[in-house]
Amino acid sequence: MADISRIGLGARFAAAWVDWLIAFVAIAVGVDAWWIGKYEASLHLARQLMNDDGAMDLEYAGLMTLAMQIFTVFPAVYGAILTSSLGGGQTLGMRMVGIRVVDGSGRPPGLARAAIRSLLWLVSLIPLGVVLLWMGVDSEKRGVHDRLTGTSVVDARA
Repeated sequence: MADISRIGLGARFAAAWVDWLIAFVAIAVGVDAWWIGKYEASLHLARQLMNDDGAMDLEYAGLMTLAMQIFTVFPAVYGAILTSSLGGGQTLGMRMVGIRVVDGSGRPPGLARAAIRSLLWLVSLIPLGVVLLWMGVDSEKRGVHDRLTGTSVVDARA
């Protein structure tokens, strides 16, 4: 990887918070737009998750299932498209903070690489973000998802 100025935790977390806020608003608006069909599908899935005695509140379970589906899929797709060459290597939060994702050549990664990076980032949240904290101690300020995909987050203004 070329000699570039990599970005640490502070700017990355700031960009992530902006992106999560954007995702929350987009999801809230989107849920209203296609609520009925997805809600029914979520209720069906929730029925499959219920105990024999029906202890789980069906309406609540359906709503939570829908929310989990949306909050998993939307950020992954959003991140994959915008951090790829299609989106210039920057999510909206990254644009606000002035950072971008690049591959080893210094250009935004292709869509496939960005999609894998986005999925790995989501998976790294499962152990309470411990994997993401690796960026704070890594000498190149790269997360595991960056190392596995050959990407870095750099100053977009440099």
